Amino acid sequence: MDPVELLRDFLARDIEDALAPPEQRRSDGWERKLAAIATYRTLTSEQAHAGARVMLDAYVECVRKERRSVRGVSLAAIAIEPLEWLAIFQPVAMRELYRAVIEHGIFWYAPIYCAGDAATRTALLDRLAFVEVEPGVIEATTEMSSLLEYLAWIGDDAVVLKFAEWRGYTLLWHPTPELVERNPSLAGVSSTIPLISTTREAGWELTLEGQRRDLYSQHWHGLLPAGGGSGSPAPVAVGVPMGMECAWCGRELAAIIDLDLHAPQLAFLQIEGERLRIPACRWCSYGGGNGPLFWRVNTTGEAQWCEANGPRPELGARYDDPTRSYEPAWVAMAYSLGPVRTDPYTSLVPDDDFISNRLGGLPEWVQYPEYPVCPECGKSMRFIGQIDADEHGGWEGLIYACICDTCRLAATVHQQT
Repeated sequence: MDPVELLRDFLARDIEDALAPPEQRRSDGWERKLAAIATYRTLTSEQAHAGARVMLDAYVECVRKERRSVRGVSLAAIAIEPLEWLAIFQPVAMRELYRAVIEHGIFWYAPIYCAGDAATRTALLDRLAFVEVEPGVIEATTEMSSLLEYLAWIGDDAVVLKFAEWRGYTLLWHPTPELVERNPSLAGVSSTIPLISTTREAGWELTLEGQRRDLYSQHWHGLLPAGGGSGSPAPVAVGVPMGMECAWCGRELAAIIDLDLHAPQLAFLQIEGERLRIPACRWCSYGGGNGPLFWRVNTTGEAQWCEANGPRPELGARYDDPTRSYEPAWVAMAYSLGPVRTDPYTSLVPDDDFISNRLGGLPEWVQYPEYPVCPECGKSMRFIGQIDADEHGGWEGLIYACICDTCRLAATVHQQT
């Protein structure tokens, strides 16, 4: 079958399943998704563009069907999620289509804009309208927040200049009347963030000099369990005891990531030295309800508790019961690197060889971007890699390892659904 027709068929079946009663839905939805993603890799430029047009047309039709549906079925994401993934694998697919995406008011799946050109940037800026509730404070409407995020994903020199102009602005969020009606406890609640923090959604931040600083590596590798007969040591290990105890709870620490920096495969991380080990506590790094945990590290494998962690949070201590039988235990594993992937955005797509354990690329945030801020220099830490907690005796979700190259501080962050 022609690849474009194949993508059209996948979409049609997904829409049929969404509209069908649960007992009549097919059981091969995930297999269809992976087959579609595998097809993206094989498309020519013309096929990619045609496929994107099919998905955009399908989105319009899905919106119509949503309005007619008496069951309140949500269909729009069925077409938009594949369009995002197609744009990531085949940036040319979105040629001449960005304006239509904007005009349709598609305010989610921001990575669609990763290949946005000058015309797309101009169209987004023309639509952007700031409403100052007081000097320097901007109301964070849904559309405005989305437009800022789209611009961040374009991230070209002109966008960087615009964010530098906006450095002094703060975004004010408060719940809409509809949200308050659904959840009265939100009445009177508000929060503020610097406008320029929006760029972290796309994996970069603005430096003091007004330049773009990426928070991820351009290349990435999946981590594959190391075989025993290779004859050479594995460059990555996880869960190896460090001979240290957690300063908060006294549990034994293990390296959530242990890197042999002599290995040429790890040169893409741009960390010079012999060894980097970033500790984690099987309680305080996961289930204690704490924020990032910081560590002083060097490139000879040493690590120390960082005083910036402060006193133990009350919540973490309150629920800490070492006698509980379900407390996780570390599972040590050695890893080799899978094939190099040269586009960092593809780390966001669950394709046919997608692996949760990986180094480099963009992090797969379970909740929202949470790059730790270095407590010493105030810069966002650079993402090194992520580990599937379930596979290593931890809790549900992913644990992320980040580093400040300037201050030699590392941090771990845990997120779960």
